[in-house]
Amino acid sequence: MLFLLALITTAAWILFGDRSIAQETKPEAPLPLTDVSPINEPIQPLPLHQDLDQRKVKLGQRLFADPILSRDQSVSCLSCHDRSHGGGDGKVVATGIGGAQGDINTLSVYNSAYQLAWFWDGRATSLTDQIDGPIHNPKEMGSSWSDVITLVKQDHSYQQAFAQIYHSGVTSENIKNAIATYELSLTTPNSRFDLYLRGNQSAITKSELEGY
Repeated sequence: MLFLLALITTAAWILFGDRSIAQETKPEAPLPLTDVSPINEPIQPLPLHQDLDQRKVKLGQRLFADPILSRDQSVSCLSCHDRSHGGGDGKVVATGIGGAQGDINTLSVYNSAYQLAWFWDGRATSLTDQIDGPIHNPKEMGSSWSDVITLVKQDHSYQQAFAQIYHSGVTSENIKNAIATYELSLTTPNSRFDLYLRGNQSAITKSELEGY
């Protein structure tokens, strides 16, 4: 786990580090998206293309932004994982239903599909299973799958969408699958660090290379 955190910290520093340091050596303009084979490094660049069921992505995106998942229908996944805030909320701790304050700050949803574990303590072992956490947490959504399923089934458009995609219709597993598929689509490929990993040695600065 310490090794994983070290990699995350390093990657974050490279991508979002001190701009005054990054300006020491101005990197060349980013290359266009390309399928150049990655160089031999322990960290590999994010894939440029994904083969996802776009119907599930669209359904998952709708569920992700829908407060129907919370007990009082006031909080959605998007409330804490705002794409305009780097996939988080920029706050010290997350805010749940009724203004409840969480115990820790929100992790970014971007590139979460490539993690080895989920949550700060790594207690979830898959992108799908981690969805159970905020649904049941009384400081987040404070709901239950039975309540969520009841509310989703009351929406005719949701019923149609689930019937078209999943043979079993609206179930907790299908809801989680749709949301997880959407989260799989939230990647940031071809960053300057990815360009370096794909062979562009001047894509990062000297200081950034030393940090890596």
